Amino acid sequence: MFIRAVQGKGRSVIYFSSDGKRLIRSGGSPAWRNNNPGNLRKGTRWKEWGSIGLVGGFCVFPDYATGRNANRSLLKSTYLNFTLYRLPTRYAPRKHKNRVERYRRRLHEFSGFDLKRVIRTLTAKEIEILLDAIQRIEGYEVGKEAALGPAKKIIDVKRDRKGRIVAYFVEDSGWLSPVDTVKGILSGDIDGVVAHRGERCLRADETGWSG
Repeated sequence: MFIRAVQGKGRSVIYFSSDGKRLIRSGGSPAWRNNNPGNLRKGTRWKEWGSIGLVGGFCVFPDYATGRNANRSLLKSTYLNFTLYRLPTRYAPRKHKNRVERYRRRLHEFSGFDLKRVIRTLTAKEIEILLDAIQRIEGYEVGKEAALGPAKKIIDVKRDRKGRIVAYFVEDSGWLSPVDTVKGILSGDIDGVVAHRGERCLRADETGWSG
């Protein structure tokens, strides 16, 4: 079972399991790399629905079934009283560079449903048809995946007088600069978590990595 996921180098996502195993998914579409067939973004219930990370603003789920279930739960809660015509205005809004009219046309084409239908009136079987249609629209394309060896742990950090991190102590590698540490994390060789600090993930910003 994967418990955490992070952005890898280029178009890739690295998954971490509780027993130290890792898997990298590369190529394909974000919907596939993230096990997120509906391309769900972070929301108030993203962790409740099983997300184990965020990549490019999109949720990453431990497996396809969890991602599919999250999309189903979203439709049957947030969008329960939406018509299919209205659905894209919020699910795939223009502010996220989506073409709402095109989304509507495809929704009708792929599902066969009248866009006047309200989601709460759909049967369980029809909800699955709607989920299939959304997955096709979102562009679910399979890429490649490969198992990786155990990642090196970050044991400690070194800070300057202002509290800024200037180096990371990585097992089997000693002290590394933030830049080299980031390179190792993106390649999957280093686990981006400080082991002695309660398993708190590091985060990337424009100036480097900070705790």
